[in-house]
Amino acid sequence: MYTIIEENINVKLILEEIMTQDLLDYDTSVDLQKWDKNIYEFEYVNSLINRFKMYHTRLMRLQPRECYSYHTDIAPRIHFPIITNNECFFVLENTTFNMPKGKGYWVDTRKNHTAFNGNKSQTNFIRWHIVGNTDEIF
Repeated sequence: MYTIIEENINVKLILEEIMTQDLLDYDTSVDLQKWDKNIYEFEYVNSLINRFKMYHTRLMRLQPRECYSYHTDIAPRIHFPIITNNECFFVLENTTFNMPKGKGYWVDTRKNHTAFNGNKSQTNFIRWHIVGNTDEIF
């Protein structure tokens, strides 16, 4: 089960904030919190994290033609896609869907899931999401 959060997310402002710390230059995911303590002084990103009661929040990347293992998590997660396209997919049990940027997505990741960057046309396209655990149910 997943729910689209109807609030519009200002992706341009997110990118401006995270680029002040060159976070898109990392080769791996980047912690934005140490469980519930924000690491960076981001006004907008931290306001989203706080408003949606997120913890263990990270900036997660997927290289082209990369996917995560099929797994479960201990808590639901909220995704804020910030760099993505229609060749990036999320699989939740037997449902495959895109997460277009500009919205947030509450996903019950306690169920089997994975994500993959299927970019074939843009061979250097890296998918980036802000992803955090939440105990909230949407």
